[in-house]
Amino acid sequence: MELTSSNFTILSHGKWRIVFWVPWGNPSFQQLTISKKEKSNYNLILCNVEENIDIAQQFNVFFYPTTIFIINGIEQRRIVGLSKK
Repeated sequence: MELTSSNFTILSHGKWRIVFWVPWGNPSFQQLTISKKEKSNYNLILCNVEENIDIAQQFNVFFYPTTIFIINGIEQRRIVGLSKK
């Protein structure tokens, strides 16, 4: 699922793992592959920063990839850079 301004309110309910990525970055593609295969109790949602810069700015995301874990709209944890977990 792709995070956009039209479905942004979905983050206010449930557990979400947002992966902010850019199409020109190899670490971003590696993170997408890892995140899609990884088992998690968080719902996965992706945010292409080039198409949704406003969302990245709202979350103060400046480095890619960045993964943010959210529960009921509140950020719980943030991982900047490529992460295997």
